[in-house]
Amino acid sequence: MRLLGPHPEDLGMVQRIVWLSGIHGLTMDIKQFFQPTYGKLLLFLILMGGLNYAYISVIGVTDARVLVGLPYGFWPMGSAMILPGRPSPPTVEFSWINFILDMIFWYLASSVITAVYHYIKGTKASR
Repeated sequence: MRLLGPHPEDLGMVQRIVWLSGIHGLTMDIKQFFQPTYGKLLLFLILMGGLNYAYISVIGVTDARVLVGLPYGFWPMGSAMILPGRPSPPTVEFSWINFILDMIFWYLASSVITAVYHYIKGTKASR
């Protein structure tokens, strides 16, 4: 008699880990979790574009050259005072690696938010 759901041997590796951790109600196929949907893409654009634009537009950097962005800095910003006879500060360029990491982070965040939303919506409907 199985009171807690399916037996762990009947599940895939990721689902087995989640089942063993005690949150087997939140399990979802990994392909379904990462599959792009309109909701995930819209949330991704709001998080990635909106938060980064809001953060980058309000930051004022003087006398320094830095990369800004949330959570990884990818956009070059700032100014530098150049004194005669002194070397100029190094040029900071757009960071493609941080931009890709930033996109991955915000897509994972939108996937988690969407999965939690669907879980909460499903539990309220079953009451």
